[in-house]
Amino acid sequence: MVHDGTEEPEALKERLIAHVASNLNSKWIGFTTTSKLGAEGFEVRLNEPPEHHYDILTPDLEDLDRFETLSKTFTDRRKAA
Repeated sequence: MVHDGTEEPEALKERLIAHVASNLNSKWIGFTTTSKLGAEGFEVRLNEPPEHHYDILTPDLEDLDRFETLSKTFTDRRKAA
């Protein structure tokens, strides 16, 4: 999947949703940025394959408040088709 910079953000988002839904067995799809995650203290590392897959490194998701903070960084959550 390639982004050449000419797509409007909403069109890119829709294309990403379709890509993820067709290639992964995900029930939900959400969007965030590395800067939002970083601002909340989460470390993000590229971990391919699959293409454009990132891991969010955090040792403390057993802490319900921390888990909720992570969840709130993802916006526009949708059920995968």
